[in-house]
Amino acid sequence: MKKNKKAVKRLPPSRPALFGHGEAKPLIIAGVAIVAVLALSLLLLFSDQFVGKAFLTGTEMQPTAGIADPGQIFGGQYAVIPIKANIQNEQTVAIEFELPLPGGLQCAGVDSFVSNLGWDSTVFAEASCSNDVLYFKYATLDADQAKTGTFDVATLNYDALNDGTYNFQFNSFDIISLNIPNNDLINNGEPAQLVVELEVQMCGNGIQEAAELCDGTDFWNNQDSCQQINGAVYSGGMMGCKNDCTYDFTACEVVNSCGDGNVDQGEGCDDGNLVNGDGCSAACINEAQCGDGVLQEGEACDDDNNLNGDGCSEICAIESLCGNGALNEAEQCDDNNNLNGDGCSSTCQVEEVVPECTTNNDCQQGQQCVNGKCLTPLNLLDQDNDGIDTPEDNCPDTQSQDLTDTDGDGRGDVCDNCINTPNYGQEDADFDGVGDACDPDPQGVVCGNGVKEGNEVCDSGVNNDEPGFCNNQCNGMVPAPQCNSNNDCAQNEFCDNGVCVQQPEIAAAGTKISLTNTDSGNNFATKITATEDFSGTEITIWTILYDVNDKVLSIKSEKVPAGLAMNAEYTATSNYPAANVKQKSVIVYDKEQGSTVFGELTKDY
Repeated sequence: MKKNKKAVKRLPPSRPALFGHGEAKPLIIAGVAIVAVLALSLLLLFSDQFVGKAFLTGTEMQPTAGIADPGQIFGGQYAVIPIKANIQNEQTVAIEFELPLPGGLQCAGVDSFVSNLGWDSTVFAEASCSNDVLYFKYATLDADQAKTGTFDVATLNYDALNDGTYNFQFNSFDIISLNIPNNDLINNGEPAQLVVELEVQMCGNGIQEAAELCDGTDFWNNQDSCQQINGAVYSGGMMGCKNDCTYDFTACEVVNSCGDGNVDQGEGCDDGNLVNGDGCSAACINEAQCGDGVLQEGEACDDDNNLNGDGCSEICAIESLCGNGALNEAEQCDDNNNLNGDGCSSTCQVEEVVPECTTNNDCQQGQQCVNGKCLTPLNLLDQDNDGIDTPEDNCPDTQSQDLTDTDGDGRGDVCDNCINTPNYGQEDADFDGVGDACDPDPQGVVCGNGVKEGNEVCDSGVNNDEPGFCNNQCNGMVPAPQCNSNNDCAQNEFCDNGVCVQQPEIAAAGTKISLTNTDSGNNFATKITATEDFSGTEITIWTILYDVNDKVLSIKSEKVPAGLAMNAEYTATSNYPAANVKQKSVIVYDKEQGSTVFGELTKDY
């Protein structure tokens, strides 16, 4: 969001509005220092109904303020909207208003929002836009710069307005009297209707004018060649003109840009090179490519990848999956080999196994009939028939010639239920295929199901690992938070990740003084220490307390008529129930114009 905001010193410092929002208008504290008057006034302003729809003319018979006539504004053009006030013979040094932007306008469209008051010595200086609302707050201590009669307040410069009517209505417009600080000269701004007109254009009259690019055969700057308009894209051809007086590029000849990575007119593809065989030819024509998921000429299959072993090879040829141990389409069986005679053929079809023998008499001399097969005594030692005799076979029930035994427990990796952890007896209490030696839950205990089981200390289910509940390993509790917000902590503490932490001492350096926060309970205290001698110079100390909605709870003024000697201290206090206070703001200044002694401190709770 685009913002135009001056960063200046404010009183109290860094507030979005000096006093809170609600049914009451903002409370204004204006420091006005002149020879006859030295006061800091507080005014509670109540909302009034808006009346009238006219622009401010400056000839009104009573004090008023609002938007002045901006003159004729055409749609799509830069808009300058002045804001003025007429306070007759009165004088003012403090002005504040709040103006929501009408529907369709946003802060992002505000080019600038500036003060026209010309005050170079201010205690407030804000002209900003936030959440599509204009905020203006200016006050000066210099009575010589006071405004009177009709004067410019501010100017809103907007990038471009569309055709239509915009209703500007101020939420508030407050102008304070200089001579009677608690007298509000104006407490509302006059609403105004801003009409933005459509600039008349005669598209179709054959004459290129205003915002038109062309009209018939009349082109802007006489440029009717495609190459003149954009030689990087078009190599020739003449421009046309559409019915809405914009360019028609239909007849333009496009520059051959194959290989630039952009799919231009006449190109079926453009992969940023001029190489054939990669799916996009050197002429930017789509080529058949194995692995693109599209079955094209010359491909028996295309499964959108270039992997082997998934039924469609890296060259898009159908490959057999028989023998991989998984039952695939068209297979009746798959016994993880391509051997015939074992009940599942080499083509993975179920086959009838005819016993080779029923007794030893059916076998040759020296052979024995074992499970329907005639075997020599040597083969009797290889019960899984993988070519490795059983005494040397660390997986005697699984056909494999791989004798790797990573964990050295005598069980080959091919059949070991704990490959990296010795599990000599291959125990598996919960029958999940993972041996007890490497099973994180050998008894079938599930942490997180909300039921305390086996060796679990606790189990809070979906609340596991939350403060005050079981942790995510079910072996202990997560400590409950000491606090959820600053309200759960003592006056001088704040809540940090569930723990009440001691507030660091807050101090601020000013001119000839330093300010240190010394709160205790309901006593909001600030110690002022002189860093230079200003004996004989009276100072005023204001302590302002705010609630969570930025509304003022308490204002207290204290004076130190004799000033302070070097290193002397004075403590300003204000008592209020601490639970209601969310911020303290303190400002110190002397009564001399220009303030040779000054300091301010803000503390959040």
